[in-house]
Amino acid sequence: MNLRGDEVPSNVITGEFKNFIPAVLLLFLVGIGTSIGSLLCVIPGILFAFACSFAIPIMADRGGSPVDAIKGSIAMVQAQPVPILLFLLASQFVVGLLNIIPFVGLVAPIVLFTLQNIAYLRLSGSAGKMGDDGLLRNAGF
Repeated sequence: MNLRGDEVPSNVITGEFKNFIPAVLLLFLVGIGTSIGSLLCVIPGILFAFACSFAIPIMADRGGSPVDAIKGSIAMVQAQPVPILLFLLASQFVVGLLNIIPFVGLVAPIVLFTLQNIAYLRLSGSAGKMGDDGLLRNAGF
């Protein structure tokens, strides 16, 4: 039941979280890969984290498995490494500046994820493939 006392179909609640478990698994796999790379030598861990920087937006946009999202992110970064590196450095700089200001730093992760999603849409060519309401049609979250 909702607050008005109406019955709520179960698919309304569970349908919104269909990619929750795969997203958690994706974050776990990226974390393990980055940790192993960092144990080998710091540089491989940084490179793996850089290569997986668009895995979450790819999973949200295209769906699929966590491994497919990691492969897609690696392919995207390999195709355009310089613009993506410059974007990541600039966005981290902006977030670092926001973190200096008291209480404004609380919104820094939101700014970072928004910038990351905008960059993903522009780099993947999906920027014009939104619905009439401005939302991605294939977004799984």
